[in-house]
Amino acid sequence: MSRTMKIGILLMLLGAVPSLKAEVHKCIDESGHVTFSSAGCGAGAVGSKVHINQANVVDGSSDRQLAVEQEIRRQQELEERRQRRNQTVIIGQQPSGAEQHRRMELCREARNPYKGSPNKQLTARQRAMAEQCNSGASVSEVERISAEYKERARREAQAAPPTPTHITNCDASGCWDSAGQRYNNSGGGPVFIRQDGRPCVGTGNTMNCY
Repeated sequence: MSRTMKIGILLMLLGAVPSLKAEVHKCIDESGHVTFSSAGCGAGAVGSKVHINQANVVDGSSDRQLAVEQEIRRQQELEERRQRRNQTVIIGQQPSGAEQHRRMELCREARNPYKGSPNKQLTARQRAMAEQCNSGASVSEVERISAEYKERARREAQAAPPTPTHITNCDASGCWDSAGQRYNNSGGGPVFIRQDGRPCVGTGNTMNCY
């Protein structure tokens, strides 16, 4: 037999070997559960085909089955990872627009000194709020810190005797004392409201609170 004839017969034999192309079916049942199968989808499930790479082999049956099983496992793992990512997004979803706006307002207040603040210093409450803002805390956490410091200042003011404080600086809307406390003018007269909510009366450079 000539060499040319042998090559031709070999090519014919190779062409007769089937190109194994396995198909995997992706099935989604009525509850949304996703599975993969080589036998198709059951009744009530929506299915689509997932094609895998071709494999030219002599022993087709075993390699085809192995390829299908490997692809089913791979597709199932991909689907599980996708579902986990979706669940993470749902659990850690972004706050609403109103919450984001409220947080921006609180953090802006925390980082900007009040008008007339000596040396543009921040109050203890502002510093605590700013720390929470910088750490990425939620709006509820920033509000909690703000309320906590307000309540602390209120209790301290109630426990202390109503002694006059020395006023160091004033602007159109209020004054500051030597301890860094803010007094907001309640209406243009001598009555002021201290930052803890207590009413005070200004007399010259002193402020008497009750």
